[in-house]
Amino acid sequence: GDEPCRDSVVKAIRQRHTIAAAFFNEADITLNDKLPGDAVTIGEAQNAVLKVKAAIAKGVICEVRVYAGQEVIFRTHPGTAEIDLEFSMAGKKLDKFIRVEVQGDDPGKILISTPFFLEA
Repeated sequence: GDEPCRDSVVKAIRQRHTIAAAFFNEADITLNDKLPGDAVTIGEAQNAVLKVKAAIAKGVICEVRVYAGQEVIFRTHPGTAEIDLEFSMAGKKLDKFIRVEVQGDDPGKILISTPFFLEA
């Protein structure tokens, strides 16, 4: 990827490659080689692995939720300060988008990815 600087940050925002996070030191979410905000065909997504890596600044990560449209397709409760998880999309009913939420031990400690947009 690009080295962090003003231009690379502006470029990422314009491409919707963003993750909203409060009280997280680290967040990395990919769907194979795609970033949040990218468009992915449903066929690509069905053969993909979603990787979620995050570290909370203080406390623990209580829940990780992965959505396909309005449905939660994965949910886990790690209870740790850091996560490095992989979710296979094989066999999952995918609809409109895939989005990740990571919840800390306080309602204000949350991370929400921009969706991966699914195309026919």
